[in-house]
Amino acid sequence: MRKLIYFISFLLTIVVGLGILFLYYAYAPIPHLKEPHYITVQPGDTVRSLAERLTSQGTEDRKKLFILAGRILGVGLHLKTGTYLIEPGMTPKQIYDLLSSGKSVARRLTIPEGFNIYQIDALLTKEGLIESNEFIALVTDPELIKQLNIPNTSLEGYLFPDTYFWGGSYKLKDFVNTMLTQFNTVWTSDWSKRANELGLTKHKVLTLASIIEKETGKAEERALVSSVFHNRLRRGMLLQADPTVVYGVKNYNGTITKKQLRTKTPYNTYMISGLPPGPICNPGKDAILAALYPANTNYLYFVAKNDSGFHVFTKTYAEHNVYVKLYQR
Repeated sequence: MRKLIYFISFLLTIVVGLGILFLYYAYAPIPHLKEPHYITVQPGDTVRSLAERLTSQGTEDRKKLFILAGRILGVGLHLKTGTYLIEPGMTPKQIYDLLSSGKSVARRLTIPEGFNIYQIDALLTKEGLIESNEFIALVTDPELIKQLNIPNTSLEGYLFPDTYFWGGSYKLKDFVNTMLTQFNTVWTSDWSKRANELGLTKHKVLTLASIIEKETGKAEERALVSSVFHNRLRRGMLLQADPTVVYGVKNYNGTITKKQLRTKTPYNTYMISGLPPGPICNPGKDAILAALYPANTNYLYFVAKNDSGFHVFTKTYAEHNVYVKLYQR
């Protein structure tokens, strides 16, 4: 009986000791956190993913304790998206309270799928985050493009459309790097393998995906539109995609003219064979998947059904003309 009492006392001593140690850690300033840092909580983040992100910000030797503290404090289900300022002298408890408070120092910024670099520049300018054309100047910088080994004159297509957070000491270059990083996170080795199977480079896949993104906003049509372009490319036919013409026109006013269709630019697929030299926008994940996995069809044409957003797909030019007359009067 005495041994049991000693054993229980020993266990209680350990438990109390661990509790005191935990309280000391949870409420003591992180010693190596010497400079302010910004950390962004994204949808789906967990205590572990945030701890991993903080390991380069002063918690390297205490990562497991940081994760344990978060779980014991029960903050995992209460994290709120946003960008937060982590300052020197903060304790793990204060950091978790901040990440659960929603008191973000950043602005939530959504870049829609299919936005091109000019539209992104206009959005950032409207939000008061940059001066007009500042974004354009950065993403067309030859040195940056060369450094990233992108075979184009801009970063068009590689700036992944998503929701981001901008705040604190965040700069335009940080924002561009974040978009590029997000693209590299989304693009997988399986996609590279599939591109090779199709005989396409990553750049050509993104170029095709950007055209698909602009041609249809209907999820169920993307693979069909993709099949048309794949079929045309295999047959050596012109793609004849209106959005590519628009991209090559300066000061486009919303209407494509016959003159523009007949004006040769690097992007006018009514005049050039194959794909244009690069993407015409920044496609989302679904458009990229459509480019990689087209539907198995014999379609060579499609025409919009008035303003419905849907299209009619056909195999022959004669069929196509019937629907053109029906819907494009």
